[in-house]
Amino acid sequence: MIISCSNMANAQSLKDLLGKLGGSGDTSETIGNLLEGVFSSSNLSVQDLKGNWLATGPAVAFQGDNFLKQAGGKAAGAAIETKLKPYYQKYGLTGATLTIDNSGKFQLKIKKLTLKGTVTQGSEKGIFEFKFNAAGKISLGKVKTYVQKTSSTMDVMFDATKLMAIIDAVAKYSNISAAKTLSSLLNSYDGLCVGFALKSN
Repeated sequence: MIISCSNMANAQSLKDLLGKLGGSGDTSETIGNLLEGVFSSSNLSVQDLKGNWLATGPAVAFQGDNFLKQAGGKAAGAAIETKLKPYYQKYGLTGATLTIDNSGKFQLKIKKLTLKGTVTQGSEKGIFEFKFNAAGKISLGKVKTYVQKTSSTMDVMFDATKLMAIIDAVAKYSNISAAKTLSSLLNSYDGLCVGFALKSN
């Protein structure tokens, strides 16, 4: 799963959000927590991703450091996650399961939709490629995926357009109306990676 960041005319920009957070009177703490919300690569292998994972909600991070001097990534990320949580619950993204075996084969289950494929190491640290099998349901192809991991949790984040493709498929096969509001929200932020916060299941 992956992330490219798109622009949307008249949409709230990430810069605007960060500006508001920076002026909230909590600037020093915000800047102190800065790096925690910015995507950082790590020395992970495909084998490190192995396991049964349960999605607990959204995970977001910023691509690059172009907003580092404006406000804290942690605070901005938390604000965006709060906005996304109701949609994750509605579409069954919270509670989804991701299983990855030692060879890199994965299975993502969201409500009635099951997506399968393989994950391979990318050219950069902390970056992988999730290749989704179409299976007649959804054609995502290879998705550049950003991963952060601790001993018991893992964040898998990708391009907002790819997330919306998954959500649209879930909506179709679960008889849920399309989420135009969510699509608008995801397209509102530049440089944002969006995906799943997972815990070991």
